[in-house]
Amino acid sequence: MRARRLPAKRSAAPRSSRSARSWSPRTAYESARKRLSEGRGNVIRQAELLRELGVKPNKSLPSELVEAANAEPLALPEERKAG
Repeated sequence: MRARRLPAKRSAAPRSSRSARSWSPRTAYESARKRLSEGRGNVIRQAELLRELGVKPNKSLPSELVEAANAEPLALPEERKAG
């Protein structure tokens, strides 16, 4: 009787060699947080603007995320001048 071959263990890191070298739980967390709380019209700032307009959320956002998101003003497109 032949012995069964077990499947090789797979790592949680992405498969590409470039990503595998730099991937870690910390970098994944920082990347996700940056996407949510930095840049023009970030999600955290948009949620706060909706709350200010009267939307009643079921849960509140962490204050440090809100403060960081509010540090960068929301960039609105310039209004067109009638010419």
